[in-house]
Order: sequence, then C-alpha cells, then structure tokens
Amino acid sequence: MDGHTITVAAGTYYESVKVDKTLSIVGEGIEITTIDAGGAAAVGDVIHVTANWVNITGLTVTGSGSLYGDAGIELYNVQNCRIDNNTANNNYWCGIYLKSSNNNTITNNTVNSNRLYGIYLKSSNNNTITNNTANTSHIGIWLHISNNNSVANNTANNNDHGIYLYSSSNNTITNNNEAGSNYVTIYGIILKFSSNNTITNNIANNNYYCGIYLVDSTGNTITNNTANTNSYDGITLESSSNNTITNNNANNNTYDGITLESSSNNIVANNTADNNYGVGITLESSKNNIVANNTADNNYGIGTLLKSSSNNTLANNNASNNAYDGIYLYYSNNNTLANNNASSNGWYGIWLDTSSNSTIINNTVDNNTKIGICLYLSSNNTIAKNTVTNNNNLCGIYLKFSSNNTIYHNNFISNTNQAYDDSDGNNTWNLPYPDSGNYWNDWAAPDTMGGPDQDQPGTDGIVDNPYAIPGGSNQDNYPFTEQDGWLNNTPPPPGPVHNTNTDKYFDTIQAAIDDTDTLDGHTITAANETYYENVMIDKSLTLIGEGMETTAIDANGTGNVVYVLANWVNITGFTITGSGTDEDCSGIRLDGAENCTIEGNLVVDNTYGIRLCTGSHNNVVRDNHISNCSIGLLVSESHNNVARDNHVVNNEEGIHISLSYNAHVYHNNFIDNNVQAVGGENTIWDNGYPGGGNYWSDWTWPDFFSGSKQLWPGSDGIVDIPRWMGGCLCNVDNYPVTEPNGWENITLPTPVIPRPLPKIPRPWKILPRLVLEPRDEYVVVREEGVSLAVNSGYTPRVKRSCERGV
Repeated sequence: MDGHTITVAAGTYYESVKVDKTLSIVGEGIEITTIDAGGAAAVGDVIHVTANWVNITGLTVTGSGSLYGDAGIELYNVQNCRIDNNTANNNYWCGIYLKSSNNNTITNNTVNSNRLYGIYLKSSNNNTITNNTANTSHIGIWLHISNNNSVANNTANNNDHGIYLYSSSNNTITNNNEAGSNYVTIYGIILKFSSNNTITNNIANNNYYCGIYLVDSTGNTITNNTANTNSYDGITLESSSNNTITNNNANNNTYDGITLESSSNNIVANNTADNNYGVGITLESSKNNIVANNTADNNYGIGTLLKSSSNNTLANNNASNNAYDGIYLYYSNNNTLANNNASSNGWYGIWLDTSSNSTIINNTVDNNTKIGICLYLSSNNTIAKNTVTNNNNLCGIYLKFSSNNTIYHNNFISNTNQAYDDSDGNNTWNLPYPDSGNYWNDWAAPDTMGGPDQDQPGTDGIVDNPYAIPGGSNQDNYPFTEQDGWLNNTPPPPGPVHNTNTDKYFDTIQAAIDDTDTLDGHTITAANETYYENVMIDKSLTLIGEGMETTAIDANGTGNVVYVLANWVNITGFTITGSGTDEDCSGIRLDGAENCTIEGNLVVDNTYGIRLCTGSHNNVVRDNHISNCSIGLLVSESHNNVARDNHVVNNEEGIHISLSYNAHVYHNNFIDNNVQAVGGENTIWDNGYPGGGNYWSDWTWPDFFSGSKQLWPGSDGIVDIPRWMGGCLCNVDNYPVTEPNGWENITLPTPVIPRPLPKIPRPWKILPRLVLEPRDEYVVVREEGVSLAVNSGYTPRVKRSCERGV
C-alpha cells in the first residue's frame, strides 16, 4: 500500500520493476543488491516509477532495454521522489531519466558508462541534482526543455559532453567537476538556446574543444569557473548576447582563453586569461561588449584581439608579456580602449590595423619590444592621455598609411624613436591653444614665450618651438614642457554664446551662427553681455538672450542690428539697439522670412524698430518694447502677420503698414508716438468684443456705454467711439481700450431682466406683435412710449396681427 517500505536483500534480481504506488524501496547495498533487466529489446526501464513520493536507495540498476528511452531508473510524470545512493551503470538510454517530473531529488548516485546519458531531465522542472557521478557516457547530465533545476556538486568526466543545457532556462549549475581526461570530452559545459542560467564555481578542464561553450544563449551568468588546459578555448560564446562572464580562470588553453564570436552586449570582466597558446581574450564579429578588468598576460600569441568587431569597450585590462601584441584591433571600428596596461609585449603594445574611429585613452604602454602604439591603414582615431615609455627598436608611436587621426595629451618618454608618421600633414598632433599637444621628454625647452603663436612674453608651459614628427610634414605645434602638463593648463573660460545642440561656445553670436556644425533647428543662447556686432541669421534658429534688460546687441550705428533671411527664426530676450541711420537700417529686419517669432525684446534707438518687408509673411511680433525709433513697427509687402502685446512708445510713427494684407494688430500699447499709426488697408485692429483692441494714448474719449455696438449704458473699459486710422472706412480699431493693457480689465455689462408690457384695454384693431429673435447683445425696444430692455440673445421683430384689446 502507499507509504509502505520494501527492503531488498542482497542478491541479483533479474526483472523489470514498475512502481505505481507511493513506496520506499531500500536495497541492502549497492555493492550486493542488483536489479538486472537483461537488456532485451522488450525489457524497457529497469525501474519505472509512475507514483509520487517514491524513494529508491541502495540499489545497483543495470541492463535496461535496448530501445530509445530505456533507462535504469525512469521517473515519469511524478513529483517529490528521491533517488538516493544508487548505481545506474551500463544502461542503454540513460542511467536516471526524469520525464515531465518536477520537484524531485537525485542525489549521491553513480551513473557511469550508460550509452547516451548519465542523468537526463526532459520537460522537468524544479529538481535537485546533487552529488552524483555521471562519467563515460555521451552526455553526463543533460537538461532538455527543463527549467529552475539545481545541478550542484556533481562529477561529469570523460563524457562527450559533461553538462548540457538545451532550451533550458533559469537553472543553477554550481560546484560541478566536468574535467576531461586525455581530452575525450568535447565540451565540459554547453548551453544551447538556453537563457538566464547561472554557471558558477565549476571546473571545466582538459576538454577536447571548450571548457564552457554557449551558443544562441542569452542572459546567462558565467562566474568563478575554472576552464583551463582545453584543446581549443577555455570559454566560448557563439551568437550569444547579454551574458555576464566574470571572475573565471581560462588559462593554458591550446587556442584562446575567452572567445566571443558573433556575440553582442556581453560583459567580460575580472577574468584571468593567461598562458594560452593563442589569444587571451578574442572578440570576433562581435559588438557592444564590455571587456573590463581582465588579465590577459603571458599568452603565446596576443593578449586581447578584436577582429571585425565594433563599438566595444576595453577598459582597465592588463595585456602584458605576450609573445606578440598586447591589444590588437583588426578591421575593427568605433571601439574604446581606456585605462589598459599593454606593456612588455614581444611586438606591439597596442596595434590598430585597418581600424578606424576608435578612442585610445589613458593607457600605459611601456617596454614593448618593437612599437608602443601602432596605427596601420587606420584613420579617424583619437589617441589621448596615454603614457608611452621605453619602447625599443622602432617607435613609441608609429603611424603608417593612416590619416585624420588626432594625437594629443600623451606622454612620450625615452622611446628609441619617439614617433613616426608618414601622412604628410594629414594627422593632427595637438589641440588648439591652450589645450595643446603632447609631452616629449626630448623636447622640453625653451619656454620663454606664450600665446597661440608663442610670440607673447611670459611662460605658459608650452615649448616655444613645435616638435617635428619624423616621416613626413606633421608636427606638434604645442608640446608641453613637463609630463602631464595639460593637467596644470588652465584654458580660458568658454565664450558667452552657446549652441545648446552642439555644446560649442563662441565669443560672438555671428560666429555661433556661421559655425558649420550649427544647423537648422538649433538653439543659440547668449549670456548677459553687450555684443557689438551686426547679426545676420540665414538658418532656421532660435536665438535667446539671457534677459532683455541685460543682454544687448549693439550695431554701433551701422547697418541692421539683426538681419533675418531664413524662415522659422525665433528671437527673444535681447536689447536691440544702435542700427545705422540709413532708411534701410532696422533693429530687427525680416527680409523674405516667414513663420518667425520676435518676442520679448527691447528695441530702442534704431531707425526702424522692427521691420517686416518683401515677402515676410505669417510672422508674430509680440511682447516687445519698441521706442525712440523713426518707425516702431514697419510692415511692407508682407501679409498675414500678427502684432500683439507690444509696447510702442515715443517713436516718430508707432506702426506703419503698407501694401500688406490681413495683418492682425491688437492688444498693443501705442503711447506718445508723434503719429500713432499709418496705413493698414485690410488690417484687423482689434480682437473683437469683448476681446478689445489696442490702447492709443491720443484716443481718450469717454466710456459711458458698453456692448459690441457701445449702445448699452455703463462703462466696460472700451472707448465708446472707434479709432479710425485714415484711408478706407473699415480701417478702424473698433474697440480701443481706455488705459494701457486695458484689454485685461474689460468688463461686460450686467444683464437687465425685461419687464412684461402692460396690458392696455383697447378696441379691436391691428396691433404690432412683439417677437424676439436671437442676437448677441442687449437692445432697447420702444413700443408706444413703453421702454423694454430685452435680455441678451434676443432682438425684437414686429409682426402685424389681429389681436383683441383687453
């Protein structure tokens, strides 16, 4: 019955056992108690378990059937079983087989010399596989479509593959020994199509191919493993991304210590890859990886190799005492090499071969036999802040068939030859003054002059004479007088004008606009200062001053202060002053410019304040203060423009509109201009009722009435009589306000509730009938001497009808 215990005495039992009850089967000892199924094709499993909570211990199980799936012990669709301290050797399919079985424990078993698998989990999850020995099978331990299992402290040696995960995720593989013998095992640990597993503290040595091999696997953590003396690589990732490879030892392998092939976005950190016969760490056709804090020393080939690999970061690695190169980039672009030590290598410290657009920064490159840093057929690289010392035979830095590279802020000390460059001027060996060039310990004096041309009295830490680079016509124009001299170099503060898109600074606004990196859509800011210049804007830019009271553009009496020739220009936050006195000179002039916004500026003391001319359509001029100009705002041959919320004060003419259609001018203050407004055919001078129009300091008629027709008793902040601009009768501000900014305080009249007409007895006659029609104002209706205030929304209409008098 369920729960019973069956003990098995010493002896050999020639049978197949089917366990379909919850039992404990206890053999007298694995050395003396054997179940032998005989190995015939029809036999099947030696022990076939289909019940939960079964315990099997103390048995030797052998001689399973010779068909696919025949095992020493099979758990089929069960849970919570324990297979403990058994021997399952010499079975056809596998020693212990879990199929669709979860939460079981397989521990302290020996499963050797099975034809295919020692321990095999298929579609089985949350099992514990621990302290087992699974040797000399095709695969020692195989997880197939099995997740969340723990495989720990097992030995899986001399199999074709030690531990194999296929389409299996979230498993923990820890403290196992997968070491081969005489290189029989192909892979110690292999993951294929498997993700988010943890492989830690395992030994994967002496395998025929790799110690640890990942293919098409993502998100795994490979840490604190030993993968030494394998015939090919210690650890290999193929087409595998987003894995973390940390704190592993991959030493003394016949080819490479750690290899990434067609693998991206991995982290390879804090590993040791020493004494390999090929390369310590190799990236081939791999991108966006981080290789950091590794040691790749004493390899018989190269410390770290990047081949056809881009956008990788190599940082804080040690690549020294290798037979050939410390770090070698071959057909590899856009990589960053930072803070590495590449010293005492047999050939080159760092070599870029047909590799471009990389940054080599803050590396130490010492005592290499031939060259410290070598660039061959490599362009557009940056070599900065490296220390290149005591490299023998050839050069500290060597450039051959390489152009458009920038070399600055490096220390070149006691190299047999400091540098060689055959590019005839196509490389740059310094930054502009005062950021300057490199330190050359054989070129440290004199320093009696300073300045960009080294012609100003006084020292500046820069050798007065350029350093000529052998091999061509290149030179370092600003060599430093001491090692790391750039650290003591104080550059001038950045210019006050800033392109926020390119993060470049300039001394003048025009220089910022003209810069080739300044493009349409960029924003240029100007700090508090007076800029004595004429500004021409021919790009679609936003120009922002720090404040119109403190940031000024002063043309000093010549030309236009700001001349706009591009569409979609925004100008705000400036004092604009000092235009020329010719009739074409303006504070801000738009010429054929559309969809611009001129907002929040103080425009003062110019011939014309703001001028829109010759096809400047659809612009907005708002919230500007315009004063002391011949004409404050001039609009000519330009249509569909808006002028609002401006303060136009003390000009000869406030606003002048000519040959322009559909301008909309409202909510402006026109104060004490000699002539407030000129022209304006087809101009709308107000924003309707109750929006209001403009304030005119010369139009102070009484405000006794209100409403859209100004017929209702009671003031509303609008002058009762429209202001006519001259010309056609429609050229009027219908709602001029009574005070500056008065549109903010317009008050609507209080509605009057109508009283009914009195009923007057009269004989039969034809009487007018009062009918109310919708309308938008209050009106007064008079009928035979009786006044009626009709509520908003109705207008009387008289019908003739026959009514009986009352």
